[in-house]
Amino acid sequence: MLIIFIPAGIIILFLVFHLVFTSLWDRGLSADIAFSSERVHAGSKTGLLLTLTNAKRMPIPVMILEFKVRKGLDFSENENITVTDRVNVLEYFSVGGREEITRTCDITAAKRGIYRIDELFLTVPEIFGVGTQRLRVRAGTRLTVVPKKRDAGEIEGISELLLGEAAAKKRLYEDVFSFRGIREYTTSDPLSAVNWKASARTGELMVNERDFTFGREVKIFLNVDVPGIRYDGNLLEEGISIAFAAAAAALAAKMPVSLFTNGCGISGKMIRIEAGSSRGHLVQIGDALAAIELEQRVVPFEEVLGSMKLSPADASVTHVLISSAMGDKLIRAASDFSFRAGGLIWLCPLSPGMEAKRVPSNILFRTMVIKGGEETAHEK
Repeated sequence: MLIIFIPAGIIILFLVFHLVFTSLWDRGLSADIAFSSERVHAGSKTGLLLTLTNAKRMPIPVMILEFKVRKGLDFSENENITVTDRVNVLEYFSVGGREEITRTCDITAAKRGIYRIDELFLTVPEIFGVGTQRLRVRAGTRLTVVPKKRDAGEIEGISELLLGEAAAKKRLYEDVFSFRGIREYTTSDPLSAVNWKASARTGELMVNERDFTFGREVKIFLNVDVPGIRYDGNLLEEGISIAFAAAAAALAAKMPVSLFTNGCGISGKMIRIEAGSSRGHLVQIGDALAAIELEQRVVPFEEVLGSMKLSPADASVTHVLISSAMGDKLIRAASDFSFRAGGLIWLCPLSPGMEAKRVPSNILFRTMVIKGGEETAHEK
């Protein structure tokens, strides 16, 4: 008879353990995930913080934390990843009772974009491996990867081009809000510049000396239409990076910047940033460029330029077109726009072996040869 009760006792004990485990395993259990940075440049390294908390006494010997994120982040140090349309990441934990574990995953922001992790899953094998228990945890962390930094020489070249164009139109003026020092009065100085307190102190007329700054607005036109049926896969990204560098160079020279692009975000709407020169304006432009989804269909940029309305004030604006595409329609539209606007700078990223078309002389055309990337097939 005893032999009969032993299996029955084991079954009853298993059922009790199973019931207790399935009822209590997720009690007091929480998880959190957060990027260690909100914003980084493409190619930079950052971290992903994983925090697992078990507030109950019962330990959990094996737990799997799982999450998904869009492709573009490099988890090369983690071997437990699979890549489909997204990157699936697994992290294994062993957590004791009333214990909190924090782990940092080193990642490289390989590609520009906006990366969100909205949820994660906790999976725990049941006792004796009969099955698994799975818990969905809401997250809400986001990483913005702005375009990569350009070489110092390239940035300097872009800056000189913008400043040279601005100076050529003689729109340099004195910034009344900046103060550099005091000097002696000359006959060419207006009386409004006289510093009367300093003059009374020294017994001679003294004037305030102010810095000069360019007040010209820079309008950046970014075309993300593909340059051909087969093209270097890096070209469009290089164009986006150049747009970011041009905005940074202009803002560093105290020139207001606006951005117009046929690139679209997830909403499918073309991105546009109005002119600004505040400290956070470059951040706004970087976020807008990071949001561009190159898989979206775009409006041909010749249509964008053709529909652009100009006012008399645009004669004092520096217009910059960034485009690898050099179709005949775009060249004609750019030439017409240049006549209407009083000038246009065209920065054209090219891969080695690509030849630039001839453009009308009223366009200031500059090519920028980039390192070769992967060729991408594209149906027009």
